[in-house]
Amino acid sequence: MEVINLLAIGQSLAIDRDYELSSCAHSTQLLLRLGEGQTYPLECHAKAIETITVLQGQCMLSANQQQFDLAVGEQISIPAGLEHQFLSNSACILLIHFSMLSEGLNDD
Repeated sequence: MEVINLLAIGQSLAIDRDYELSSCAHSTQLLLRLGEGQTYPLECHAKAIETITVLQGQCMLSANQQQFDLAVGEQISIPAGLEHQFLSNSACILLIHFSMLSEGLNDD
């Protein structure tokens, strides 16, 4: 076992770089560092639920014609199949977790 400092790792990343913390058959966990005012491309994960936790800074998530402002310590889960986009209101570090849907489940 090893204790890691998520903020230190996140702060050491280049802007718009992610760092894989862990991965297994049904789950992946990443750190992502964004610069101030950076817009992340529109994306959709057909077979995964994406959970975003703000570790540092502030960002906004846009999905389903709604906007969600997220600050340090706040988290949001995005259902599989939902197009979404986020942008950073300030330099930020995000913890992102993908939970893959089990076989046989659909995205409806």
